[in-house]
Parts: sequence; C-alpha cells; structure tokens
Amino acid sequence: MEVLAEWARVVSARSAAAITLAPGEPGSSQVRGNGCPPPPVLNSRRPRRPLHHPARAGSSHPPDLQSVGMSIHSRTVSALVAAILVCFAVAPAATGQGAPRAQPQPTPERGPTTGSEAWEWPLAIPHAVERGFRAPLTEYADGHRGIDLAAHPGEPVYAVADGTVTFAQIVVDRPAISLSHAGGLVSSLEPVTALVASGDPVRRGQLIGHVATGGHCGDGCLHLGARLSGRYVSPMRYLGGVPHAVLLPTESAALLTVRGDSRRSARANLLWRAILRDA
Repeated sequence: MEVLAEWARVVSARSAAAITLAPGEPGSSQVRGNGCPPPPVLNSRRPRRPLHHPARAGSSHPPDLQSVGMSIHSRTVSALVAAILVCFAVAPAATGQGAPRAQPQPTPERGPTTGSEAWEWPLAIPHAVERGFRAPLTEYADGHRGIDLAAHPGEPVYAVADGTVTFAQIVVDRPAISLSHAGGLVSSLEPVTALVASGDPVRRGQLIGHVATGGHCGDGCLHLGARLSGRYVSPMRYLGGVPHAVLLPTESAALLTVRGDSRRSARANLLWRAILRDA
C-alpha cells in the first residue's frame, strides 16, 4: 500500500508538470519518455496544419485555414448576391417590362367639331366623290369650295342635318339650296330642284329636292359646300360614316374608289379626280 501511494504521488506531480505543456511544444516529449502515463490533453482542438499559401507580409505565422475559408465564403456569397441583383435589373430592360408601356391612343373619327351632330350624306349610298375641297387663298381667289358627288339628274337629295332652309332659289344658271345648322354651320347643295322653301325646318335625312342640271357640275354631279361662321371649310370634316377608300393602280394615276356599306354599283367605281383633304 505504501508503495502504491508513493507511485501515485510521483505520477500526480509529474502529470501536473506535463499539463502546462501543450502537445508538440518543447519539453512535452521529455515528460512522456520517463515511463509515466501520458498526461491528459486539455486542448481538444486539433493541431492546425500549415497552409500552402505564403504568409502575409509582416506576419511570422501562416494564415488560418478557418478564417481563409470564411473569407472565401463571404466573397462567394457577395458575388452571388451581386449577380442576382444585376439579373433583376437587366431582365426588365431586355423584355421591355420595366418602364410602363405607352398605350396607343385611339384615332378620333371624323365628325362634327362644333358640338353639332354628324352630317348625313345627301345622296343614297353608294356614291363617289369626284372632286375634293380646295380652300381658296383669299375670299375671292380660285378654289373649290366644297366637294362634288357623282350623281344623275333626278336623284333624290336629303338634308345633311337638322336645320332651317335659308335659301332655295336660282343662282345664275343653277338652282341651289342652303340650310342653317347648329354651331354656326351652313350647308349648300347645287344644282337641286327644291321641294322646300326658305324658312322651312328640316330634319336630318329628310328629302329636300332632286338633282338638277347646271353650274360647274354639268349633268353629272351634286356639289356640297360647308361654311363655318362665314368661312368655307371642307364638308368631309362633318360627314359621318365616311366610306372606306381603296387605291386602285392605273396607267396614269392612283384612282380612289368609294364604297358604301357592303353594296356595289356602277357608280361606286367612278374615279376620284382629286384626293380629299380636310380644310
């Protein structure tokens, strides 16, 4: 028993001395080489292996593997985040979904510009416009103060809008009719044999006369004019339900034919001698 106690005392003393030395430090091998059992290792961390990277300038120790790994991981995460942000920024620009699209604005249809109702064509559809409006440079200069519609003598003529007959007489060599409408508009038709008299109220589409002869139209057209506050303007600005126009190629020029509704007739193939233009 005394021998065992002495052995335990010696081992305890030497073990205490060995505890102060970390594994791998000078002196640790001397303690283990005297036949005593190895001391307990308090530092449970594995010994760090030196990296193959050269040490940073001014440092005598190699870089820490764990810290290097964390640095690489941080840089990788930052690069991924930056790439994702770039993708989100570029994708809308590439697909055109970033900025709000400009919505196409609907094209306004031709119609009255003074608050009055749209005009009705004075002849039955289909019909053709043989000559368009050409505004004169001055009040007394040459021009074409209206449009010429292809027509035959005796065809019925209708009021273009509600109004009042202000004139129904012969002018030089042709009979003419003038109607006053809302908004300061006045329509004039010639040559027309009137079925109404001055002062009569008329309704839109009402029969007011028949195509006659005379004037610059001769025997083949009806002239429709329009005045706004005393100034001649194009009637096309107020006519509603403008028929579709189709360009037909010819040897001399492009001819414009007007079709009304889905019906066709011989008069629907008459040629336009001028391109219609708004005043």
